[in-house]
Amino acid sequence: MKKISGDDQFKLEVIQFVQEIQNDLPRLCRIKPTTPISKNPLKEFLRWLPEIMSWYRDYGLATNFTAAHGRGHIIRDILNTLIMLPGTPMHPDDALAAAIGGLAHDLAVGSVYRYAEKNNIGHADVGGYLLKQCLSDIGFTIKNPYTAGISIFNSSAHTFYGETKKVSVGDKEYDLPPYQTLTPNGEVLVASDVTNGIDQADCLGGFFVGRHLVSTWDTVDGQHDDYDNDQFHVVKFADHLRVVKEADGQFPKGTALRHFTTFANSQLSFGRFSRYHYGDVRRVLTTYAPQLLKVTEKVYADYLSSKTGGEDHRTTIEKWLLEKVTYHDGPNEVKIVMDGLSNLDDPIKTAWFNGLKLAQELSIEQVRFMRQELGEERIAQLPKNLPVLGSGLHDILAR
Repeated sequence: MKKISGDDQFKLEVIQFVQEIQNDLPRLCRIKPTTPISKNPLKEFLRWLPEIMSWYRDYGLATNFTAAHGRGHIIRDILNTLIMLPGTPMHPDDALAAAIGGLAHDLAVGSVYRYAEKNNIGHADVGGYLLKQCLSDIGFTIKNPYTAGISIFNSSAHTFYGETKKVSVGDKEYDLPPYQTLTPNGEVLVASDVTNGIDQADCLGGFFVGRHLVSTWDTVDGQHDDYDNDQFHVVKFADHLRVVKEADGQFPKGTALRHFTTFANSQLSFGRFSRYHYGDVRRVLTTYAPQLLKVTEKVYADYLSSKTGGEDHRTTIEKWLLEKVTYHDGPNEVKIVMDGLSNLDDPIKTAWFNGLKLAQELSIEQVRFMRQELGEERIAQLPKNLPVLGSGLHDILAR
């Protein structure tokens, strides 16, 4: 089994994979079974889940998760998958492909730095490359080649990069064009869109506020390039948390509040990120999205009113970030972010602590919604000893 490395040979293998999976899309669309191979997609997803996670554990990726894209994110992706799929009608093989793509799309983040993707291969590209190996090794591909191929495409395509990226390897430059959202016949790639919806579900709501703040851990004394809507932009911790509006009434580009507003509004409209969503995918996303706007409004209002004393929430927020948001991945990152917040001046410091306290409260509402949607009988049947994730499905849902 090949191991991940940052050398040129590995990059070339991933670039070749990306070219192959994109060129293979027309063939995949042609071999879509008229009679579905998958009879019960959710049941089959749960049946393959332990084997997929075992493969990633044995590969070594599970020891290298990042705080924002680690087990907490994966667990909520699984739970949102189980909620979204029953009420989003689609071909059963597409449903299983959407679920597998939703599970695997960020499993390579710990090995390919999420914030070093400008002019480089991305975590999604590597994620698809690894998922291809995984599904082949565990015997899934030979049983359902269409679902395997679409799952791999879904995982690779979830980043929404809108322009061709130029990747330099040695003295050569390679073009990585954006992944398609439509079939060669102009039809929506339903499974890919639903995988995107699964990913987007954890980019909304109270959990995401904590998740996003944790993702800035390494920028307290530095910076990185993040992708927002249609371009890369520089993120610096203090600048990212600025609370100000421009003359047009919008938060400045590159700020967390602009990030939250953009993500929420992208789901409450029919814009680029959500135009093809339907069924329970859209219903769940539009249920979570208003939470982001509530937190944004709270941070801005408390800043304007010059409130103080927000650091009193630090212990509660730190416990929430570690136990619920990251599910025990990245304790150092959590502490660094808390220290970074504490070092801000008021009223920004209190505004953000108060906003995070509201996010923590809204995440409880989100869990209540999840429990209601799943039902106690289904919750009782969720696996408790998954490789890598352990009893995480139950722990995140705990009252």
